Amino acid sequence: MCTNNAKAGDLVYILHGMHTPYTMRRTAGRDDEHLRLVGQCYIHGIMDGEALTLPGYEPRDIYIC
Repeated sequence: MCTNNAKAGDLVYILHGMHTPYTMRRTAGRDDEHLRLVGQCYIHGIMDGEALTLPGYEPRDIYIC
């Protein structure tokens, strides 16, 4: 479940220290590390950091515009 502002192609990120995942959108004309915050979302099973233990999880730095 996401905010009404979410669109197809938006990405879901788990931000360190936050309790809920966030929907992000790539910023036009920028590289893949620059994102615009769209809003919070709910995904059953990855709230409160559960996703950090999933296989394939890899932390990385992003820039929120």
